[in-house]
Amino acid sequence: MQQLYVVGFEVESLDGCDTTSVFYRLLSHMEEHLSPSTTGLSAAGFMAGKGEVVIPGYGPGRPAQHVSWVPLTGSDSAHALRMEIEQELPKGGRFVCQLTSSVCDGRTGFRVVMGRKSGGLLAPATVEELKPPRALNAIMRDPELRRTDGSDTVNATVTPVLAAQVPAVREHLDSPQRRLPVLAVSSIRMMGPPDAFARKAARRLAGLAHVVVVSGWLAFDSFNANLERNLLPRDGARVCRTIG
Repeated sequence: MQQLYVVGFEVESLDGCDTTSVFYRLLSHMEEHLSPSTTGLSAAGFMAGKGEVVIPGYGPGRPAQHVSWVPLTGSDSAHALRMEIEQELPKGGRFVCQLTSSVCDGRTGFRVVMGRKSGGLLAPATVEELKPPRALNAIMRDPELRRTDGSDTVNATVTPVLAAQVPAVREHLDSPQRRLPVLAVSSIRMMGPPDAFARKAARRLAGLAHVVVVSGWLAFDSFNANLERNLLPRDGARVCRTIG
C-alpha cells in the first residue's frame, strides 16, 4: 500500500480508567465503521475473531466499503485490533484506511494509516479522499480521553493567539520536547475565511500538526519575525508555514 497519511498517538482516560477500559472505548469508536444499526455488528465481538462485512454506499458516487478486522494478542498485557476499510477509487485502484487500537507495556495507542492499493497504476489519489475516518473524529471529540504524542497534546481544534500570547507560542516552538509542527494562520478577526480555513485544516491534520490563528497584523509580524530561529531540524520538509 502507498501510504499517504499516517498519525498515531497515546490515549489515556481523564478519569483514571485502566488501559483495558480505554482500549475498549477506542473499539467502541471503531464500531461506527460497521454501521451497527443496519448490520447488527458491534465492538463486543471484535476480539473474538477476525471478520469482514461490506457496507453499501449510500447516495450517488459513494462506493461500497469493504470492512475487515483482525484481533492480535501477544500476551494478557499486549493486544491490538486492526481494522481495514477499502473502497474503489474513481480513477482506478482502491483507497485503504487502516485503524489500529493497541495496548502494550501499560500504554494504549491509536494509529491511522490512509493510502492506496493501485496494483502498479500511476495515478494520484485526490485530496478529497484523505478525510479523517469517523473513528478518528470521534476519538478527537471524546471528552473523557486525553491524546498525546510525547509532550504534545493531540487534538483537532484551533488555538487563537493574541499579541500577549505570542511569547508562549515562541516558547512552544523552541521546546526540545515538541513533536508536532505548527501551522500558523494570520487573521485580523477570529472569523471569516481564515478562521474557516484553520478549522478545516485542524480537522484534516488531526494528530499531524498544531493549528494556531494569530489575530492582528502586529501580533502576526511579531510571531513571524521569530519563526525562523525556532524551526528545529526535525521539521525538515514539514517546516512551519504561515498563511495570510
